[in-house]
Amino acid sequence: MAYLNRYYWFLWVAQAVSSVGDSIASLFMGWTVYNITGSQVAMGNLYIAFVIPEIVVRILGSPLVDRVDRRYLMFCMDFVRFVAFATLTSIVLLGKLQLWHLYAIAIIGGASAALFYPSGIAVLSSIVHSKEMVRANSILQSSLQGAQLLGAALAGVLLSFAGAASGFGINALTFAISALCIILLPRSVGVPSQIVSHHNTDRAYLAELVEGISFYKTHRSLLILLLIVSVANLTSAAIAPTIIPYGVEHVKTNAMGLGILQSSFSAGYLAGIVLGIFKGNFSQQRKPMMFSLFLWGVFQIALGLFPSLPVAVALRAGTGLATAVFNAFAIALLVSAIPKHLQGRALSFALVVVQAAEPLGAFFGTVIVEQYGILSLLIGGGLGIAIISLASLPLLRSLDEYRSTT
Repeated sequence: MAYLNRYYWFLWVAQAVSSVGDSIASLFMGWTVYNITGSQVAMGNLYIAFVIPEIVVRILGSPLVDRVDRRYLMFCMDFVRFVAFATLTSIVLLGKLQLWHLYAIAIIGGASAALFYPSGIAVLSSIVHSKEMVRANSILQSSLQGAQLLGAALAGVLLSFAGAASGFGINALTFAISALCIILLPRSVGVPSQIVSHHNTDRAYLAELVEGISFYKTHRSLLILLLIVSVANLTSAAIAPTIIPYGVEHVKTNAMGLGILQSSFSAGYLAGIVLGIFKGNFSQQRKPMMFSLFLWGVFQIALGLFPSLPVAVALRAGTGLATAVFNAFAIALLVSAIPKHLQGRALSFALVVVQAAEPLGAFFGTVIVEQYGILSLLIGGGLGIAIISLASLPLLRSLDEYRSTT
């Protein structure tokens, strides 16, 4: 299996280790902000301080991913975050921490992540054969999910016994380890093809930025897929915050039941990733991808119609499994279809579109719940996704060619 070569595992270690650190730092930063201010608004501002720079840099900086050695770009982003969190650790140890320090670190982290993630996807496509992309991505995603769970558990222990500096210091260390793994990758997997061939070196930066966006205009099926992923993400963001009130108001469960209900999605997601690992080399991806999205919609409808704990737990687990399968196929198709010299710009644009759907979903979800109730949101959102999955299946027929020609 091509994806099991050592370069894949270098990339795997880099992303998994830094994901553990990110999970620890996320809890520590949120706890520290709340401890300083006692304000939920301040915690929301911390999230905004991370997300807005991430979106802006991802849009404006995307041509860099296709202009420079992607290994070098990833290394630099890791190094910047290492310095940032090492500095924050020193500030905490000296007792000089102020609120603006945390916001500054969030801004640096968001801006760095904006270039690191699309670069990592582009490098992955150079290491892994397209036929193994679903399986390779499933292994990577399962590791990231596990790393986040491990990081959250470690954060709780560290926060109780070691203090804030320990979490920030560990995150700095994870970025150093990630940078070391990235630099061990061969230069050939990091250099975009347009640099190797010296084509388009006189193209204006803005023109290159527009080229990444314009790619989807000439590939209608990929644009439709991107819009479907965005709608699915919007619906997920609308539903996710309602699960706890759904459990309390409609399922009538206690705290233990809520914990089981919340964790059932993650359990299903991991099961879906495992399915992708062991059954990743599909002859075609369009139909199973859209079928998994259809099941996602059906599970939401059933969740609204049958509010009992055993049924809800099973349906949330099924939702997690369907989400994992859909995401694995969608990412694999996008990476396989986008030319390597355009992957930085085109993937960055895709990530921005998908990410922008999250706050919109949270906003519209709140409005719908206030006006019509949680059950209406679940049934309506699920019905919409189910209809979209069936209606778009023939529109995505040309996606099959990317599987057969790669």
